[in-house]
Amino acid sequence: MKRWLHSVTPLLVSLLLVSGCDLGREREIRLPDPAEAAARYGPAAEAALSGNLLEVRMVMAESLLSRGGVIWARSGPYFYLFSPPTQELFTEYPDLAAVRVVVVTEDADEVARAQLVRDALNEPRWRQALRLSAVAQQTGTERPRTLEELTYFGEEHTEFRYDPEYAGN
Repeated sequence: MKRWLHSVTPLLVSLLLVSGCDLGREREIRLPDPAEAAARYGPAAEAALSGNLLEVRMVMAESLLSRGGVIWARSGPYFYLFSPPTQELFTEYPDLAAVRVVVVTEDADEVARAQLVRDALNEPRWRQALRLSAVAQQTGTERPRTLEELTYFGEEHTEFRYDPEYAGN
């Protein structure tokens, strides 16, 4: 009996391991529909997928750029990147690797871009990002320091690029 058990045990273990695997079956990749993703950011947003990267394009009004200058140009992508829609997209779509926000002028000139990868922010950092973004949106005109804080945070946690014409050196 003991000999029989020793010879059958490896076979049973192998069967259990194989039955729990998805060998030969491809897992369905879950990514957001670009139109649905754009709608989360508002009517002015456009979105496109490139592999598992979602790029969201937003137009920044010339009045904001002329009135707010460099700090508004630099902070632009972070308003959208550090927002509930971005956090929800990462939560709902496990195969979404990154979200890139590109801010453009009304003439389609690129002002700034920032890309956030999925695991760049842990839960406390997400709360901080959402708070900084909300405060900057509410008080940025009266308190430009909030825009700077949002920008500094964004630069620490994203890959970014600013057009020197709008955002200085």
